[in-house]
Amino acid sequence: LVRHALVVLCAEIQQEVYEIVRVRAAQTDDMQLASFVSNAAQRVLRSVGKSELAGFVGHFGQEEKAKFNELLDEAEVTKYNNAVNNRHDVAHRNGVQVTFSELKDAVSAASNILQALATSIGPAVRADPVGQQ
Repeated sequence: LVRHALVVLCAEIQQEVYEIVRVRAAQTDDMQLASFVSNAAQRVLRSVGKSELAGFVGHFGQEEKAKFNELLDEAEVTKYNNAVNNRHDVAHRNGVQVTFSELKDAVSAASNILQALATSIGPAVRADPVGQQ
């Protein structure tokens, strides 16, 4: 059960990242650009490990990457990465070293990591130009 859940968890995280990018890209009036960004995200993101997600966010800018990293708790990242790494082992027919309890912790950590990603690549709040409100 845990092996199956690890595979599903990683697939769902990847789909959620794509959706976060799609929603962000849709905020532009340029639908061709939004489509390109959404499609490019699917080619760029190949793994959902924390370091890969940080690199992915870095494509939006180094400030966004720094913000993403600052929003994360290292203990949660460790639990999350353990699950992601074990998912890799499942795919290559090795044993799994994750308990159901650890999987539950990883799911909670994944939720927080996805929230940090959405927050970090969200639209920048820009100040109104001087004299305009």
